[in-house]
Order: sequence, then C-alpha cells, then structure tokens
Amino acid sequence: MKLGNRLTTCVAGVAALAFAAGAFAQGDNIPQDKRWYIAPMLSYGFMDHDRFGFSVPGGTHIVDLADRLDEEYNGDWGDVQCGALGGTTDWESGQPHCYVEESAGPGKEDVKVKNKDSFGVSLAIGKPINSWLNLEAYGFYFHPRQTFSFAGGEVYSGHADVWGIGADALIFPVRDTVPVFGILGASWGKMNAKHFNGTPVGDIGGHASTRNLDVGVGYLHNLNDYGLKLRAEYRHRYTSVDAKDWFGSDVSPQHGHFNSNIVSVGLQIPLGAPPVAAEPAPQPAPTPEPVTQTVTLSAEALFAFDQGDLEGLQREGRRNLDALVGKLDADYASIQNILVEGHTDRLGPVDYNQQLSEERANTVAAYLQNHGIDAPMTAVGKGESEPVTTDCVGDVATNKLIACLQPDRRVEVNITGIGH
Repeated sequence: MKLGNRLTTCVAGVAALAFAAGAFAQGDNIPQDKRWYIAPMLSYGFMDHDRFGFSVPGGTHIVDLADRLDEEYNGDWGDVQCGALGGTTDWESGQPHCYVEESAGPGKEDVKVKNKDSFGVSLAIGKPINSWLNLEAYGFYFHPRQTFSFAGGEVYSGHADVWGIGADALIFPVRDTVPVFGILGASWGKMNAKHFNGTPVGDIGGHASTRNLDVGVGYLHNLNDYGLKLRAEYRHRYTSVDAKDWFGSDVSPQHGHFNSNIVSVGLQIPLGAPPVAAEPAPQPAPTPEPVTQTVTLSAEALFAFDQGDLEGLQREGRRNLDALVGKLDADYASIQNILVEGHTDRLGPVDYNQQLSEERANTVAAYLQNHGIDAPMTAVGKGESEPVTTDCVGDVATNKLIACLQPDRRVEVNITGIGH
C-alpha cells in the first residue's frame, strides 16, 4: 500500500476513534489527572524485510556499423565515412567492418534488505488533553542486525541504527471504565546501515531517511495513589525508506518500505503533585416544616372590664402584647399566618358576647401589626362558643362563678411559622 493511502487510512481511523470516544466517554466526580508525564519503555521489534531495485552503471562494448553504412551508402563507403562516426575500419577479412566502442548502458540489480528482530527503547513525553485524548512527543531506537542479499548470490551483513522522533495521539474510548487506548502516530527518522564493505556496487553505508506511521493499542494499569502506571502497548509500524544514501553515488536505488510489529512495556510517570478531589458541596439544610403555636392571653389582664377597643387596653395588657411582639421576633424566622381568636364566658347575652369577642380579637391583631409584626393576620370572635372550663356551676353572676369562669375570658393568638 502506498504511503498516501496508509496516511488516509490512519486519518480515517483517528476520526472514527475520536467519534467513538466522544460517544462513550464518561465523567465522574474524580478530577481528571492532566499532569505532564514521561513514559520510558523497553521494546522488542519483529522486523521485516524489503526488496529494492536499483540501477548500476554499465561498461562498454564494440559495435560493428558495417551493415548500417552499407544501407546508408549502398555499400560505397570507406575510411572517411567510418571515421566520421568515431570508428575504425578493418578490410583484412575480405568483408569491410567499421568498429565503434559504445556504452552498454546501466544495468539493473535487485537486493533484499532484512532487519533481524531486535530489542529497542522508546521514550514519550505527553499530556492528557481531555477525558479521551492524550497527545505525546516520542522517540525510539533499535539496533538490529542487517543483511543485504544481492541477486547474484552475494550476502553482506552488518548492523543498523533505526531511530525516529514524532508525535502520537492516544485515544481512550472509556478511560474511567477500561484504561485501553488506541495509538495513531507519525514520525521521521533514519535507518543507518553500518559496517558493510566490499560489495559489488561499492561500500554500503549511510543514513537513509525514513518516514513512519504507527497504529496500535495499549493498556495502562495504575500502580499507586501518586498515579504511577504500568504501560504496555503494541504498534504496527509502516516505514518508508529513501535508500539512495545506502550505496555509492553511482547507484540509484528505489524507495522501499518495512512493516514492523513492536511490543513495548514500561512505566508512565506523572510529573508534579496529583490532583486533589474537590470537597463535595455542602448539602442545603432541609427546610423545616412550619409549626403552629398558641399563646393564650387573659382578657382581664388585657382589657378593662367590659372593654374591647384600643382605649380599653390596660397597662398590663400593653406589656403582655409588647412581650408577645418580642417573642415573635425572637422565636420565628418566618411567620406564615397569625389567627387571633377572642373568647368570652357564658354570662350575659350571646350576641353581646359575640360582639365583644370580635372587638377584642381585632384590637389585639391591630396592635401586633402596628408594632412590626408583618404577617398575614386574621381576627375572629368566638363569643362563648368554646369554653375551657367544665366544672363551673350556675348561671347567676356571683363573684364565685365569675372567678371560676375566668379562663373562658381570653384571647388566643395562633402562630403558624418556621422557628430559628
């Protein structure tokens, strides 16, 4: 496959893996580790071979131009016509000849270049960009034994320095679930043939430029809380070689390529302190449910006898209501509603008792509002309908019965709200 086609395939692979990563990437409450890191690794390369075709300079040979001159001059030619072509004549054989020395032209050779399997090293410097992508700069080095096998049967061996520097994209489809990643990389480098002498086409050696494309998969295993990771990966590396500097200047080899399969294992070492998980946001305190409280005020303490308006409020009654205002301010964060109920005893006419209870309830409600209690407020009169006494006997208003019915003569303030 041509380099351009392989590059197109790699770009398509990047797009596909990026789409998959975006579709499947999952976040959580753990902060992503975006520290720079280095990744030194030991590699083993299963190398490949390639066959190069190249041109070699040709020698010279003697050509007889007699037939061509016979055709051109109808057999009537001599030393002058042959000499004009740079040739020499020979008349001794009975048949005229015109011999000219000509170049034989370049020849063609084939050579198979093979790199033996070899250990190597690599080093990457990278950084996570987001939850599914790491970008890296990397370099690699191998020192395989190298063999050149020529079509004529000659075999020459030596060593090669194979190295490159480039950039990687590591793609993590589901980093937080399974730390497996895809690898797409490209690099430039050299394949230096060394210690080859006395070959048929001149000394072998030199620095052949290479272009490399990598595709592969890898796995990360976390080793400790600092973030040190064990890293293992497999790469298929396609290498295009410009071999013109491998041979002498009078040889013109073609481009070739190698396919290598590389297995690596090493460490991924983060640089700097690990990220700290953010403290969870404090949960808001549950909103308390409103509760209702009833404050009972004695009518005798509030009002003068048979009075229910503001002018009938006694000094002690005002003190009691001021104390209630302070209690509401101190005890409640918010008040949803206040219901003020006026009550009388059973002595006297029913209608009169109803009117008196309403008047007293309205007066207490107005007093609270005028002293800063800003809450929805309702005032109702209950008259003698809801007594609290049960053992007061009689219907004649004696001092004893009036005193017994005292708890019935009251104002109840029912507060519904949320306390501090």
